[in-house]
Amino acid sequence: MQLYRCKTLNKDGDVVGRKIFADEHADLFEVFKKSELVFISKTEHKSSIRNPITDFTLPFFRSLTQLVKNRLNLIDALKIIASLLKNEEKRLIVETIMSQIKSGKTFSSALSDFNRYFDKLTIKTIEISEKTAELSEAMDRIVEHLEASVKLKNKIKESIRYPIILLGVIFLVFLFWIFVLVPKFAELFVEINIQPPLISRIIIKFSHFVINHSWIILSCIIAGSFFVLRYFHSRSWISSKIPILSKMQRESKVYNFFTGMEIMLHEKVNLIEALECMSDTIPQLNITIESIKSGNTLTTGLKKSKFLNDYELSIIKTGEQSGDLWPAFKSVSDIAKQNIEHISQRIVAVIQPIAISLMGSLLIFIVIALINPLYSNLDLGTM
Repeated sequence: MQLYRCKTLNKDGDVVGRKIFADEHADLFEVFKKSELVFISKTEHKSSIRNPITDFTLPFFRSLTQLVKNRLNLIDALKIIASLLKNEEKRLIVETIMSQIKSGKTFSSALSDFNRYFDKLTIKTIEISEKTAELSEAMDRIVEHLEASVKLKNKIKESIRYPIILLGVIFLVFLFWIFVLVPKFAELFVEINIQPPLISRIIIKFSHFVINHSWIILSCIIAGSFFVLRYFHSRSWISSKIPILSKMQRESKVYNFFTGMEIMLHEKVNLIEALECMSDTIPQLNITIESIKSGNTLTTGLKKSKFLNDYELSIIKTGEQSGDLWPAFKSVSDIAKQNIEHISQRIVAVIQPIAISLMGSLLIFIVIALINPLYSNLDLGTM
């Protein structure tokens, strides 16, 4: 469903603005007729929810799970959640889900209309729980999965953010020297009539160039950044080309895949259906699905997709031979989680000394180039 900002006419002929979630081909004349409004026009409205999982999905399921555990029926629980939401868009999502359930849809079917907020794994888990009457237990597992995924994403972001901050600090220190200290030293050399050595003159001329052309340089940096982001479309290209980041990205996919498979096996979801739920985020699984449909084992299918390494495949093969895949999936997801934590620690361990060394070398180089001529001149003066 898409969020639209609509113009309507009320009974008094006044133009009334309304936001609504609707299908692209929905008859909005009929939709607004129920509210005694006449539909005029619609425009797509950009979502104000920046991060669907942390800003809406996770808080939604936390609240709903608690209310259902307190023996409230689903409609009453959704009414309470909607009444507590201050954000109009979030409230509209809950109210739309509620109205669809009232019209005869299942909860899982109503959620499937909002694929930006509810993935296939979540919808399938809810769908199975509706048949087994274990909705609160299923939502508990969804909350646990979402919380673990969010924590893992935050860990990955922190490990990437740390070196960026360090490099940013180095860049700011460099700018301070170029824009503030180097010009002061240049003035000092002129005042005391010192002819600085070649390296000092190069630094001073570079400083003058940067200061005099700062707007041009800044425009080139912004234009270059925009071009890179526009050309490569997403940050995934950059991370895939950096070995340590591509490995972290791969381990994250493995973790999410096997954690999802754990949940669906617990809910007794068919293996093919479970793999199809995960194939949106991991396209290689389509090869696995076709292989299994052709009569091959899960291990053979996963090997053909080239998604897992030999060690992970050996664990899955052991679980397949024992007739219980759940422990195998749990083991691989735990290993992937440990690998992500290990990679995060390595990034910090490698980048920190490099950044400190770079900053120190830069400062030492500039200090020697600018201060050493002053000391040399003082030594000559005292002689």
